[in-house]
Amino acid sequence: MHSRPNVPVNMLMGLEYLKAGFGWSEKERYEAFLYNLQVCYAFGYDEFGKGHFDLRTLDYFRERLSRYMQEKGVNLLDQAFEQVTDEQLAAFKLKTGIQRMDSTMVGSNILQVGRLQLLVEVLQRVQRMLSADDRAHYSEAFAPYLRGHAGQYLLHLKWEEFPGHIQRIGEFLQRLLAKLKEGYHEDPVYQVLEPVTCALPLKQLSGL
Repeated sequence: MHSRPNVPVNMLMGLEYLKAGFGWSEKERYEAFLYNLQVCYAFGYDEFGKGHFDLRTLDYFRERLSRYMQEKGVNLLDQAFEQVTDEQLAAFKLKTGIQRMDSTMVGSNILQVGRLQLLVEVLQRVQRMLSADDRAHYSEAFAPYLRGHAGQYLLHLKWEEFPGHIQRIGEFLQRLLAKLKEGYHEDPVYQVLEPVTCALPLKQLSGL
């Protein structure tokens, strides 16, 4: 029995860079690959429908990259971008000032995606950890983050919206860290909250 062919890694990497470069949402990126012939051609396809894959594939790919970065401390997207950039600079004899600035911007945008998706995943795990009474108490606060998997939360967001969402979720997580400590401090899911929230630059918090 034959399985479905894997989506080429260079295509998944390229789509990450295009999304960062053009400021696309997840939905816009996927639709560009499906219906924009220029994008298709950039990946070696000369007609629509070739190379088709499910949108969830991009979520799985990012999750694996994020997990690798957490375990190894290496950002593979940054490494690949730097390698391609260096090869282009050498081939076309380009000046590096503006090019390096663009590289930094794209890398930062990609990092924002992974960070926001991770925060939503943590929130979903925290909600599943709660008792029935606590779920009911916090139901309204959790509601926006429970509409499908974490990747779907990002589906319609533009790049400029990411910092605001990261701030709001980070504040929510930090409030939960304080409110849930007494009843859940020994739960492994709760113990993930502190390192996650401490890694985020948060502004003054409001009450929960």
